[in-house]
Amino acid sequence: MSSGTGAGQPAPVHRSMGWTLAPEVSFCDAGKYLVFLDLRRDRYFCLPAEVDAATRIWLTDQTGAPPNALVRNRLLVSAEAPAREIRACDTRTAADDLTQGSAPVTAAMLGRAVIASVSARASLRMRSLVRVLQDLPPPGAPADRELHAACLSFRAARRLLPIRLNCLSGSVALLRYLGPHTPRPTLVFGVTLAPFRAHCWVQDATYVLNDDIDTVSRFVPIRAL
Repeated sequence: MSSGTGAGQPAPVHRSMGWTLAPEVSFCDAGKYLVFLDLRRDRYFCLPAEVDAATRIWLTDQTGAPPNALVRNRLLVSAEAPAREIRACDTRTAADDLTQGSAPVTAAMLGRAVIASVSARASLRMRSLVRVLQDLPPPGAPADRELHAACLSFRAARRLLPIRLNCLSGSVALLRYLGPHTPRPTLVFGVTLAPFRAHCWVQDATYVLNDDIDTVSRFVPIRAL
């Protein structure tokens, strides 16, 4: 995996003195730079080099005021005492995938896959990313083999459909296909630098459910929900 917080070690925890990340904001250490994701604006960005350096220094001990750019851009907001923790995204590192598995596809599964795929793509075109993500059921406990089989059936069904989905719409479609009655796995967003790229996938514990481990391991997780 790219250098940063996702290399199998716990992300550093930073204590905030009166400040916390805005609810829709998360970040990761992608090596040369901190990378932020602001879901309100559907935007990834890095800080100018001097602000990045000042932010790293401030995060080490939380003394004094944070860099003004973090407050001005509402990446940080004031927090009531006691101070909350500010930490980089520390979702579990993916270690395996379902690429070697297979599952049958019934007519009912194919119909569900069509509905999930079309609705996911339409929602992401017509609504804000925040609203689409808010409509997802909350993540549940680690899933069992039945959920993994359902993910395999969705993948097989997608191969039969003339509907093109990118990583985000495909992940949202999978979560909708699984439905609200199944313990929901985690939707993970990741980034890499030089050149900058963003990606997302669905993960259950350390299993990648809709991608392969070689692809996912190139990205540092920046948000998991």
